[in-house]
Amino acid sequence: MTTYPAINFISDNARTQGETKQFLEDLLQLAKEAPGGQAQIELTIASNGTVVPTGAVHTIDTFEDDPTDFLNQMTPTNHPAGRMIHIRLANAGRITTIHHNNGGSGQLTMVAGVDKVMVAGQFLSFILVGTDWVEIHTPELLATVATPGIVERASVAEVRDPSIDGKFPTVKDLYDAFVVVPLTSTSNQIVFNLDDGIKFRHTATENTQLTNPSNLVIGKTWSFEWLQHASSPKTMSWGSFYTTAGKFAALPAVTATNSARDHFTMECLGTGKIMVTSILNHD
Repeated sequence: MTTYPAINFISDNARTQGETKQFLEDLLQLAKEAPGGQAQIELTIASNGTVVPTGAVHTIDTFEDDPTDFLNQMTPTNHPAGRMIHIRLANAGRITTIHHNNGGSGQLTMVAGVDKVMVAGQFLSFILVGTDWVEIHTPELLATVATPGIVERASVAEVRDPSIDGKFPTVKDLYDAFVVVPLTSTSNQIVFNLDDGIKFRHTATENTQLTNPSNLVIGKTWSFEWLQHASSPKTMSWGSFYTTAGKFAALPAVTATNSARDHFTMECLGTGKIMVTSILNHD
């Protein structure tokens, strides 16, 4: 890469004709190294997972045309702070995964904070901060927000996690977050994690207990549907956290009728307290 001349270099009366010519050549080369200055250049990942960028726009190919590879660093030698680089796959059949913060000079810092599989046809953009290349946007995000910017898309799992903030889901993400999650009973227990869903369903196979869920957060609500066994009705007991309206009211028993459907809505009201409301034997 070409280094930028020092400030006031060309205005110095001591500059020779040769130095002035070299200055103009350097300006031409800097223009070529900027986006649009020349055709994109293919870089092949070395065996240690590095490439040496020589321009602003590059395609990335795997070591020895392997079907998959990892990109650990882009060597920042002679790249000034603030340099922007755009990369995409050289071949859709050879996939590269970018290692997030792999370490060393030229490491790549991804917006999502995790490794990223490059997608054919999509560019990724980075800016040099110190000796790190920091991702400045993700293509799939820019396709889902009205105004492009550094806004991170929430995954389905993050939509279900109340501790996540500062991320934005698409309409499909919200829909997928409410997809019914089937639960199974093992050794007479239904064990489940509230980060896995919002709507749960269990088809009875044995007498069982609905255990206290993991990742319980005060204020969180969810639903649970019990589908009774088709020919041999089963029973369900409740974990210690569950309660229902009325100081001495008993928790509801599931309907003991073949193929009956019972629907329960639950809300965490406090530490170790889950309020249950029910619609039993509904169609």
